[in-house]
Amino acid sequence: MKPAFAITVCLVALAALAFSAGGWALTVHLAPTGDDAAAGTRDRPLRDFGRALERLRESGEPHRELRVAPGVYPMSEPLRVTAADSGRAGRPLRIVGDGAGVVLSGFRDLDPRGWEPVTDEAVSARLPPAARGRAVQYRFAGSDRLRLGRMSRRGFDADEHREVAPAMLYLGPVRMQIARWPNHTELEVTGVRDRGPTRYAEGEGAWAAFWGTGGSFEIATDRATGWREPGKAWVNGRFGYDWEWSVNRVEGVGPGGAITLAHGEVSGLAPDSARPGQFYFEAVLEELDRPGEYHIDSEGGRLIFMPPEGDAGGWERRARLSWLEDPLLIIEGAEHVAVEGLAIEGGRSGGIAVRDVRDVSIEGVSVRHCAGDALAVSGREVRVGGLLAESCGGRGVLLEGGDPAALRSSGHSLRGCRFVGLGWWDRAWRAGVELRGVGHEIRDCEFAE
Repeated sequence: MKPAFAITVCLVALAALAFSAGGWALTVHLAPTGDDAAAGTRDRPLRDFGRALERLRESGEPHRELRVAPGVYPMSEPLRVTAADSGRAGRPLRIVGDGAGVVLSGFRDLDPRGWEPVTDEAVSARLPPAARGRAVQYRFAGSDRLRLGRMSRRGFDADEHREVAPAMLYLGPVRMQIARWPNHTELEVTGVRDRGPTRYAEGEGAWAAFWGTGGSFEIATDRATGWREPGKAWVNGRFGYDWEWSVNRVEGVGPGGAITLAHGEVSGLAPDSARPGQFYFEAVLEELDRPGEYHIDSEGGRLIFMPPEGDAGGWERRARLSWLEDPLLIIEGAEHVAVEGLAIEGGRSGGIAVRDVRDVSIEGVSVRHCAGDALAVSGREVRVGGLLAESCGGRGVLLEGGDPAALRSSGHSLRGCRFVGLGWWDRAWRAGVELRGVGHEIRDCEFAE
C-alpha cells in the first residue's frame, strides 16, 4: 500500500505543473468567478491577483506562470509585482492573458438605481435654466466622498502641487465633459491688471509668492460675477508663451468680471503682448448646460450630470467613474518578468508603472482611458511589443534609463506599438513617446490623433 500512496501523492503534485517551452512551470489560474480558497487549477481557479502571486511566491518553483481567464477584474488596488516575485534568466515569471478580453479595470460601475433628480433647492437654483428639471445626481457617502478627488494646479513647469486627477465620468468607453464655459470656444484676455509673480523670480519669498498669489486680468464679459463660488472655478488654457499651457484656480472675481488667479504663471500673465492669453473656465456648476457635462461636488458628496438626449433609460447602465488612484499594474524592483495579453483601463493616474527593473517584457497589452501616462518605465532591458495606448491623458510611453555620461545603453525597446488620442489631461510637453537617457530603440510604431 505504501508504494501506491507515494504514486498518488506524486501525481497530485504534478497536476499543478504545466510543461512549457522553457521546461516545467508551476501554473496558477485566475478567473473572475474564482475562489481564493481553491487549488488554483484551470477547473478551480483563484480570484484575487494578490493571492495568486502569493501562491506562486510561496511555491519556491523556479519557473512560474499566472494564467488569467477572460473577463473583467475590478481593481480596488494595483497588481504589484516586486523583487520577491522575480523569475530567473530564461525562466521569467509570466503573467498571461489566457485568451482575448482579459481586462484589469480601475472603473467603478455606478448602480443605475442610484441616480435621482436634483431636489436640493440651493443646488437647483445655481443650475442654468437648460439643466433645471433635467440634471440628475448621484450621491456618495463615507470614504467614497473623499475618493471623488478634486481639481489641482497643473501645467507647463508647474506640477509640484498637483494631485491625482479627480474621478471622471464615462458612459461606456466615452468620457464625459467637466462642465465648462464657453462650451466650444475660448475666451481671450483683453487686459492685464497685474502680471503676478513668475516662477523664476529671484529674491527671498519669490517661490512662496509664486504658489501663494496670482495675477489678475480682464475679459470682455462679467459672466463670472454671477457664480456663487467663483473660488472653486478653474481656468484652462494659455496665459504666457504659447507652450505654457496652464490649469490654475480662480481666487476671485472683481468688478466688471476681472479674474484674479490663485497662483502665479510661469512667465507671468501676457509676457508677449502680441499673443493675448486664451482659455476657458471649468468645474463651474452654473455652466452645466449641455448634455454630457457633469460637475463633481466633493464636499457635498455628489455627482451632478446632464444626461444625453434621446437615450432614456440606457445611459444609466453604462455610467461609470474612473476610480483607482494608482497605476493598475506596478512592477517594481523585479527581474525577469513577462506580461502578455492584458487590457488595462480606468485609472486616475497611469496605466502601467515599471520602476527600477531588469529584463521585463510587455507584449500585446492595451492601456485605455487612464488620466496619466499609459506606460512609464525606468530600469534596464524593458522590451515592449504590440502596445496599444489609447485615450490616455498623459504620454503614451515614458522610457527612462541608460547612462548618458558613460554612453551605457538602457536596453529598452518599443516595437509595433500604436498611440492614439493622448494628452487630453496634460496638454503641455506630453509626447506620444518621451525618451530620457540613452540606448532606447523604437521601431514600427504608429501615432494618430
